[in-house]
Amino acid sequence: MAAYAPEPRRLAGQPERLIGRHFVAQHERPAGVASIPVGSLSAHHRVLLVTDGTVGTVLEAAALEAVVADQVDQREVPAPDGGPATWLGVPAGTPLVRRRVVLRGDPSGTPYVSAESLLAVHRLPPGFTTVLDRTPGGIGAVLLASAAESRRELLWFGRPDGLPWPGHPPEPVLVSRAYRLILGGESTALITENLLC
Repeated sequence: MAAYAPEPRRLAGQPERLIGRHFVAQHERPAGVASIPVGSLSAHHRVLLVTDGTVGTVLEAAALEAVVADQVDQREVPAPDGGPATWLGVPAGTPLVRRRVVLRGDPSGTPYVSAESLLAVHRLPPGFTTVLDRTPGGIGAVLLASAAESRRELLWFGRPDGLPWPGHPPEPVLVSRAYRLILGGESTALITENLLC
């Protein structure tokens, strides 16, 4: 892992470098995800972009309402060749759980973020997915409740062409980001979040 070294004076007036230094694989963002001038994003969206904590907690503080994870789809899928399998450190074909959710305000119903997670279930604590299915706050809420030591490694960000998946909410995606969730020193999930409003 690269050491974080603050460079406030050298990066003044260079927002792309200032934000980009937090992402370890910006140069590897997928085809179909364009670069975006970070100065075009609001301060709120820039905070969400670089947070290495739970997005739900940040959203609740910003929106002053509870945030719930509405599950859109969850199913077992084989790890695809390349990209996700590489970041999770699993061979192609390894069974993963793909989970798609929309984080909405409660009671407003406002869709704030959509997310797709690829979970290496064999690396998660026993019973994690069962608790996840019963917890309205999603993965972040389960991690907070379990007091599991975890960290997020930010990979890339950009603006995707079109909607991230079939059946995605019609709200336009302002910016997407991807990160690895690391539990117990192992990559356990690859999460792509799409900021909607």
